[in-house]
Amino acid sequence: MKRVNGFKAHSAAADFVNHLNYVVANGEANIDLTYDPLSPLFLVVGVPRSGTTVLMQWLEQSGISVPNNLSARFAGNPYFAGLLQRLLTDNRLNFRGELTIPKQPDFFASDYGKTRGLLSPHEFSFYFRRFFPVTVGEKLTEEQLVRCNPDGFVKGLALFSSALERPIAVKALLIQYHLDLFLPFPNVHILHVHRDLVENICSLYRHRKIVAGDVNEWISVKPPQYDFLKEMAPLEQVAGQVYYTNKEIIDHLEKFPENRVITCSHEEFCNNPNSLYENIASCCVFSKKYTLPLYSGPQRFEIHSYDKKSSLYTDAKSALEKVMFNLVFQKRGD
Repeated sequence: MKRVNGFKAHSAAADFVNHLNYVVANGEANIDLTYDPLSPLFLVVGVPRSGTTVLMQWLEQSGISVPNNLSARFAGNPYFAGLLQRLLTDNRLNFRGELTIPKQPDFFASDYGKTRGLLSPHEFSFYFRRFFPVTVGEKLTEEQLVRCNPDGFVKGLALFSSALERPIAVKALLIQYHLDLFLPFPNVHILHVHRDLVENICSLYRHRKIVAGDVNEWISVKPPQYDFLKEMAPLEQVAGQVYYTNKEIIDHLEKFPENRVITCSHEEFCNNPNSLYENIASCCVFSKKYTLPLYSGPQRFEIHSYDKKSSLYTDAKSALEKVMFNLVFQKRGD
């Protein structure tokens, strides 16, 4: 039947839906799942409350795919998860608006690391736990390290990327104390975001109050010094958590070639996101499939800072100084 332009069938969209249904019906066994081994994979690392969530939201809006709140529910099959995410995010497949999802009023909003909305970024923790015996980000034992499968982790994300036809990024706080596991994979890049230490301590301390309802309750990642830190006062615990986590990440990054590491402060990112975008784009030039377009995102983000005269800020600064003094004292004792 003859149709005018607005009602003609969209062959590319139809082909994609046919392929998606084949995967649903038959699995991946009979599909040639090829992927670009140079397709860049970005592992975003940093201390909790250092700006990793807004960075992930920005990456998704800038041409780098990030697992979202829908695709994360299908972490057992990353290729299918990628196809599903692409179906709902690639405008070329949205024939006559059939798959249009209302936009979030503020895509960059989050609630202490948690995002709202079907297509908003997710930490993909389900997927990490398929390959690493982790519950929270912490130093693993030798027995646990034997059970890690970084090869399967990277290959699965390469299939996720292939389905989406875009480079991808995942928040890797769960495994950031063992970044050396990814040294053998030349396509894996580490994106380390850090924040002014005292600001980070203030924010993470308030996070304890709001999320746990008790400043004595440890929240999130545990650096190797956790057993030592947990005996300290709550604010000193947080200061040590921030300081030692940053130090551990930096120590690991020194093992990587410079062209596989991007380091950016939260303040630098907020003031000039285009600069970070250019660094990320330079990591994509060797890929056979993916190049990033010219930057067209926000020119800056608002920076929320604590009053340097407030008791929280001055106490956090003192707690950091105490933690750093203890580190010096321990080294002298050695």
